[in-house]
Amino acid sequence: MNISARGSQLFPYLVLLLFIVFLALRIVIVSVSGTDIAGIEQNVIYSIQMLMFKNQLYNSPAVPPFSITQYTPLYYYLCSCTAKVLGFSADDIRHLYIIGRSWNVVFNLSTAVMVFGISRSVLLLSKNKSYLLFLLSFTLSFSHNFAVRPDSLGDMMGIAAIYSFLLYLSRPSFKLLILAVCFTAISFFSKQSGIQLIIIFGGFCLLNKRWKTLFQLLFLTAFVYGAILTLFISLYPSFFDNVIGGVINGINVQNFIQFIILKPVFIFSIWPLIVISMVVLFKERLLLNRDAPERLLALSVLGTFLFATITALKMGSTIQYYVLFVNLALLMIFKGTGEKSPGHAEQPYVGMDIKKITFGIFLLLIIGLYAAYNVKLIINQEYNPKLARQRKAAIQVAGVIGPDHLKRSGAYLFANLSTDSTLPSRQGLNNIFYENCLVPQMDILEYSTKPSKVIGYRRLEDMLKNGEVAYIIESIPIPKFSIIKNLPAIKAEKFRLIKTIEGYSIYKRSSN
Repeated sequence: MNISARGSQLFPYLVLLLFIVFLALRIVIVSVSGTDIAGIEQNVIYSIQMLMFKNQLYNSPAVPPFSITQYTPLYYYLCSCTAKVLGFSADDIRHLYIIGRSWNVVFNLSTAVMVFGISRSVLLLSKNKSYLLFLLSFTLSFSHNFAVRPDSLGDMMGIAAIYSFLLYLSRPSFKLLILAVCFTAISFFSKQSGIQLIIIFGGFCLLNKRWKTLFQLLFLTAFVYGAILTLFISLYPSFFDNVIGGVINGINVQNFIQFIILKPVFIFSIWPLIVISMVVLFKERLLLNRDAPERLLALSVLGTFLFATITALKMGSTIQYYVLFVNLALLMIFKGTGEKSPGHAEQPYVGMDIKKITFGIFLLLIIGLYAAYNVKLIINQEYNPKLARQRKAAIQVAGVIGPDHLKRSGAYLFANLSTDSTLPSRQGLNNIFYENCLVPQMDILEYSTKPSKVIGYRRLEDMLKNGEVAYIIESIPIPKFSIIKNLPAIKAEKFRLIKTIEGYSIYKRSSN
């Protein structure tokens, strides 16, 4: 047995070992104490709490408690139902975190399994390449995929939709087309970015003059999306105020440059994949010269890259938008660079050239990079003394006010706390006081490039003046961002400082 054959036999075991390492890291991440490992998890937890407590997900942001549920509803419903089935209530905050993060491990695993399935059943790649693609799909995830957020559910359903449409193109069946459209709908109603999938499918049909498929696609889309949309609009009159008005944060090119394209993880993993995938796509003329499934894959790579880049210009966006692109780009690169027989089945390599060696080293390095990235996240969230002090202090603050006392009074609490990492942050305070917190998602307003049109600013100011707000919590120093410009004057006239705890100031409504 030569060295190459021996290495090929051992390769699946190496992949399995690395997968076990990453799975163990993800399981640890599920239970870390941090309240925001990415993307302000507290916002999603709050919406899950309100769904469990009041059976209400979308309220008007113009009236108290001035809340914005940014994303479409399916992930919230899934986590809420899971918690209820397991016997937890809206007060079991720790368990809600574990449930939401655990589901995302399941979604990421399912995505990796489907990437493996596309590799084997559609692209006809070798088992070893498919095993590697499975590992890379699970490995190359960002903290937004780990957090209590709907991103992983939307991405999983996006891959499921593309997988179904690829199978439809290989062996046309109306059932597969229905399945593909339904998966795009689940993706969209998990997170709004799922809309890109139906656009890509429609664009493919249009470019390839598949008029019958285009007509069927449009009909199914109108029916499925229309039915689901009608349901949620009837349930929630303020549905669009939340899922559209709540995400209009404006464009910020500086944020895109600083927090996305110049982040080390983007520079060392995403940038090379962008360059390699575009070289393969245009050099091999994949949009024109291959069979229908490969043309769709190429268009999906190009489409998800463009969509991610355009939407990432929105203020508050992150590199998580590129997850679909990363999975599809890897599939296309592995397919586009292999040696194939006339029947498209991959043939064994006759030796390894320098490009393959270089690409292999690159993949090994980014696997190591993402392992370090996961370990760093665990250490920061679990063992960072500053965050630990803040979490302890937040619990002490809650003890001073008393959630039960506030519930009985019917008054509100205004946590005027910024996302500025140099200041004490919310650390779950709005989740502890979920029944009485006045502005549960301050960061949505802070990250907006201009005042949100859906928030009732005047009503909020009136409540601070007329006694409906019993407590204000602020950080020391006071955050620069403020949604009420004359808050210092209102606070001086209507409130008094009763206690400071580890950088948190507690103000209580004066009796006069």
